[in-house]
Amino acid sequence: MHLRTIRSILRLNGKRVLVRCDLNASITNGSLGADDLWKLKSVIPTIRYLRRKKARIILVSHRGRPKGYDHDLTLAPIVKKLSSLLGVTIPLWHSDFDTYEKRSKELKPGAIGCLENIRFNHGEERNDERLGRSLARLADIYVDDAFGNIHRTHASMVAVTRFLPSYAGLLVQYEVEHLQGLLQRARHPIVAVIGGNKISTKILLIKKLLRRVDWVLLGGALANTVLAAMDYKIGRSIVEEDMRSWSKSILHNKLKVPLDARVAPSIQSSAARYAAIGAVRDKEMILDLGPDTIAFYASILKLAKTVVWNGPVGYFEDQRFAVGTKELVKVLTHIKAKAYVGGGETVKAVLEENAEDKVRFISTGGGAMLSLLEGRPLPALRALQK
Repeated sequence: MHLRTIRSILRLNGKRVLVRCDLNASITNGSLGADDLWKLKSVIPTIRYLRRKKARIILVSHRGRPKGYDHDLTLAPIVKKLSSLLGVTIPLWHSDFDTYEKRSKELKPGAIGCLENIRFNHGEERNDERLGRSLARLADIYVDDAFGNIHRTHASMVAVTRFLPSYAGLLVQYEVEHLQGLLQRARHPIVAVIGGNKISTKILLIKKLLRRVDWVLLGGALANTVLAAMDYKIGRSIVEEDMRSWSKSILHNKLKVPLDARVAPSIQSSAARYAAIGAVRDKEMILDLGPDTIAFYASILKLAKTVVWNGPVGYFEDQRFAVGTKELVKVLTHIKAKAYVGGGETVKAVLEENAEDKVRFISTGGGAMLSLLEGRPLPALRALQK
């Protein structure tokens, strides 16, 4: 896949450029988490490039999943932080598209404006052509730099490209270059670590991985469904019941499942313990990898030349059950394998362990990374192809 990129645009001076970026971040006690701050910083290279070229920049992004206007999901605090990082004032525009168009024309070269949360518009997630046309009125050129949303067929990702010359931003270019064809060109042994909640969202990827890699290590709640398909008793652990039979289709000697686990009667319970898989009590649930599994998975990772990791291997939101994820991150810092990591909580673990310099590639998109590795058709990327 060869993309048209912003570096191929001969003249940007004075051009209005609509930049679809990913400002989808959470604010806790007035501040961004390490992972969201890192993601916000990844937007900056494209913006700085366009400013140097004297483009007039209009940012477009979503935040959360609002159903219409939601004050808690305004882009205001995110734009304020981005302004601070860039050292420039970015006004957040709240209005209708006639006013947006007027303001876009009033921007001076190098100046930036930002639309309010695009998902406040009901047509965004429906890929509404009218919304795409309205967005196109604001600019001469469209740039997609929202890799984390690249698998979404939304109006600000796809419909708008029908009405404007469209290009990939520096972040999208960087991510696609690293992930496209990764499984074909990576050095063996290749180890994939797949965690998270739902096997249903990752089963196609796992099937593809089993054809390409040397080992697939499972963790997180999705491993529970596979363990249930293998007839292990796993108590009250989260299981996708309708995926049990599908999970049997991926059983393979390359596929490794937990040997033991950190279990508890509930997430809130203080009575957590370690138990072998098969010795989980009826009223307990699996919440993290156990020490035997961590050691087993570490021994496999140490053999790798390439590691692909998507999703935490435990209930990462609670530090008591984040041990498995953090311990495997530590393993990555002590091996020579090239590691490719994606997914919000996995990235957060890498950053919390100060391991970002030891990881070859960190993706800003979890679902987008999966889609690209699966080889799934992506209309938003197709619109940027040469």
